[in-house]
Amino acid sequence: MNTTQSGNSLAVVPKVISPTVHGVIDYCHAAFFFTVGGLSARARNKGAARAAFATGGFILVQSC
Repeated sequence: MNTTQSGNSLAVVPKVISPTVHGVIDYCHAAFFFTVGGLSARARNKGAARAAFATGGFILVQSC
């Protein structure tokens, strides 16, 4: 099996969404996790709330 790459193999991959749309999806994804964190905190499930807030924060950091 040949594992070497020649040229730009990503040039043939079509762009499905624009960077702007990708950014909007990232922020919606983070907002979802912050909402779940708030709902979990209200239900007194501290572990789930911490995990949801951490995930939302991670998504925001990665999207910048």
